[in-house]
Amino acid sequence: MKAGHAGLIALSLLMCSCAAENAKELSMPPGSASQTTTRVVPAGLEPPTQHPSPGHQIVPFDPCLDIDDATLRKIGFDPATRKRADDLNEVTALICTVDGADRQASLMATNSAFENEWQIAQKRAQLTKINGREAFVGLNGINPDGCTLVMRTSFGEVILDTNNLIPGHRDPLPPACDGVPEMASVIEPLIPKEN
Repeated sequence: MKAGHAGLIALSLLMCSCAAENAKELSMPPGSASQTTTRVVPAGLEPPTQHPSPGHQIVPFDPCLDIDDATLRKIGFDPATRKRADDLNEVTALICTVDGADRQASLMATNSAFENEWQIAQKRAQLTKINGREAFVGLNGINPDGCTLVMRTSFGEVILDTNNLIPGHRDPLPPACDGVPEMASVIEPLIPKEN
């Protein structure tokens, strides 16, 4: 991961969970994360307005809104713990943190280049395919108890970053990347098909 992303991931892994509040209906402005014009968005999960820098695309996939409750439960996370941690600096990163019984995760969609991330991560990661989509997976660059899986998209990448350091978790911890490709294979079909 780039230094900026690595720091962002580390910060997101330290953030506490919070329960989603009452839902409200929101009309999305042009250029927002979702392609849907009107939808029910839980309070506190409203997407930011994107202003991508030159050479970068709008990120059309919002992990906090486009990964449904049933999918989060299927991969072991509690939908009520969703929390936004977006980063709208040089690149756009729509980030959703979520907690489960065995691990925490940051689910990210960014318009950063897959090739750049692979160049940085290749000494600790291996190339793979998730439902036929190009990806790589390996230990997190900052937290050796975490795993990072990056999937290529036409706008950049979708990242699943997990952390096994859960208070009260059994000892010893399971290998950091156990089950992470399987989680990604459940998320991958939700990424817009043109991506």
